[in-house]
Order: sequence, then C-alpha cells, then structure tokens
Amino acid sequence: MWTAAPKRGQCSLFEPNAIRDQDVSTGWFVEAGSLEDWLETWLDGRGWYEEGTGAGPAKDRWAEASERLWPGVS
Repeated sequence: MWTAAPKRGQCSLFEPNAIRDQDVSTGWFVEAGSLEDWLETWLDGRGWYEEGTGAGPAKDRWAEASERLWPGVS
C-alpha cells in the first residue's frame, strides 16, 4: 500500500491487491480529505493502520482515479 498526498486535495491510498480486471484505477481509495486531515489522524493515533483502533483500510474508492491519472483515456 502507498499513500499519495498532492499539494492540494485528498490523500489517496493505492492498494495493488484491490486491482480488478486489470483496471489499475480500481486500486485507488480516498484515505483522507486533505493532507492536514491525514496528519491529524496519524498524530492522534486514530488511523486504520494503528493497532487497536478496529478500523480497516480506506474503503471509499477514488471515483476520479482514471480521469485524473490517465486523462483522455477511456
């Protein structure tokens, strides 16, 4: 798993094991609404990756992944 944090916008999580039907865009999920949100969660020990939180990995797929990563490709 890898997290991508652009200068502006959401933090996205890439999980290669979630790729379906050779569509790489299905492996991208929204991890946090912003880098600030992600950092606050991490610093507070509330992230899904922390032991004992009971939270699982990010579950909301990044709907715009194909459009943002490969513009003009359908």
